Amino acid sequence: MKCTARLKTKALATVDPMLANVEEGERNMPGARVLITGAAYDSETIATLGRAFYQAWAVIAPNFRSVLAIDAPRLKLASVILSLAAEGERDLEQLTAHAVRTVSVDWP
Repeated sequence: MKCTARLKTKALATVDPMLANVEEGERNMPGARVLITGAAYDSETIATLGRAFYQAWAVIAPNFRSVLAIDAPRLKLASVILSLAAEGERDLEQLTAHAVRTVSVDWP
């Protein structure tokens, strides 16, 4: 189990170097990163989901001026991407575009 979690973290680290430092305890804490790294997909899919998340967040992030205000939209974004993955979507562009559209409705 630990080995699988490390592989998922390494896959996401190729997308965001900050993810290379995810500690075991952090995976038990709520957060967008934890939702994606804890998902039950192979490392290639996890990497795609991570890329979709960070690409979508790059579009949405400028709407949030406070660090305190980013948790809810980041969680929503991760949830949308994981929902799409559960429905079988694996295309990076589709994941990103749909996530941006969905989350932007809640936070213009």
